[in-house]
Amino acid sequence: MSKNESDPYEYAIGAVARMTGLTTHTIRKWEERYAAITPFRSAGGDRRYSSEQVARLTLIRELVEGGAPLRDVAVLDTERLRELNTEALGSPGVGLELVRVGVLGDSLPTILDQHRVFMPELQIEPLTLEEPAQRGNFDAIVFEQPTMDETIEDQLAQLRDATGVACVVIVYGYARQTLAVKVSSATTACMRAPINYRELQRTVLALVSESERANHDLPAEKHRYSRQVLARVASLPSTVVCECPRHIAELIFALSDFENYSAECESRDDKDALIHAYLEQTAGHARVAFETALATVASHENIPVDEWQAQDVDD
Repeated sequence: MSKNESDPYEYAIGAVARMTGLTTHTIRKWEERYAAITPFRSAGGDRRYSSEQVARLTLIRELVEGGAPLRDVAVLDTERLRELNTEALGSPGVGLELVRVGVLGDSLPTILDQHRVFMPELQIEPLTLEEPAQRGNFDAIVFEQPTMDETIEDQLAQLRDATGVACVVIVYGYARQTLAVKVSSATTACMRAPINYRELQRTVLALVSESERANHDLPAEKHRYSRQVLARVASLPSTVVCECPRHIAELIFALSDFENYSAECESRDDKDALIHAYLEQTAGHARVAFETALATVASHENIPVDEWQAQDVDD
């Protein structure tokens, strides 16, 4: 296979393993036994892979983990693999307000576009700072930096000034660890390439969620029902009402506990803190939704939970 300059074979097999979640042994087996991909061979005989091949291996892995026979999916073209993954994941973005992400860099916009099926909550678009009217277009920016040095802070300031975007994820190839830690903050995350695409989505969502919460000074969602009232619902005899209120009360208990755990969980660094803040907020939203569901089901079953809550507050 000749090397196509428009689709460079830039990744060694170890990097591909980290990006796809496959072992190097599995990658070789899929090549040799199932002809899933054909790598480029360097002058020294080493395997080299393109970003398109990385995307293809990731798509095949997802389908196989979902139960599809490897021999059947390995022969499909990449576009068909994307279609099958999209069908398996549902319709990304339907009913969701997507987070708009501008991608700045030489190769990263193409790479993320190829893997967008694994980031269904992100609306990914290439970012060109030379174009006017970029300001206000994005919720977050993913910024490719092959080598990150001390000028990065000035670059971030210029980028934020040009776009008006606070939340930035830097995807870097080489940098001192101390610099990556120094740059990381509540609005900036550093991820070393090659990246995991689901992890990138989680990081972007955490940054945006925490930024919105800080900008609007949003407190934690207030609990609608006390633990005493939930315990009373959970202990209702099943012979009196259907099982749903008891199950919902138990779910609210679990979500409340996880919400508190995320708020108190010790973080190793700023990135950890962002993830925990995101988990706390997500659990809080889910708890509020189930509290509303409990009120609806309780009304249907004539369970006076709001009266119990009022009595609990008075007491």
